[in-house]
Amino acid sequence: MQNSTTVRPGRPKRATIIDRAVAIVGGFKDLQVRLEKYVVINGKSESTYGNHVRHLAHIALHFNENPLRLSSEQVTDYLFLKKKSEGVSKTFIF
Repeated sequence: MQNSTTVRPGRPKRATIIDRAVAIVGGFKDLQVRLEKYVVINGKSESTYGNHVRHLAHIALHFNENPLRLSSEQVTDYLFLKKKSEGVSKTFIF
């Protein structure tokens, strides 16, 4: 999969949400690698990987914790908060 840092011609590198999660949340890089392996082994697209890892980065940064260490109630509360505050699409949650 591609590097997560965005490079735009004539502009300096800008840290992505994934870069920030890797830098701040312990264990996030390992989670990212595990997800990439799963996606490749199961024949999923690069865009599937990108979407999943980006959403995991958001939740990791919200809690400052590896998403694998969160309780199901924490995840439910987070999704409820996102749904109420941002009006995200149904596919974001389900």
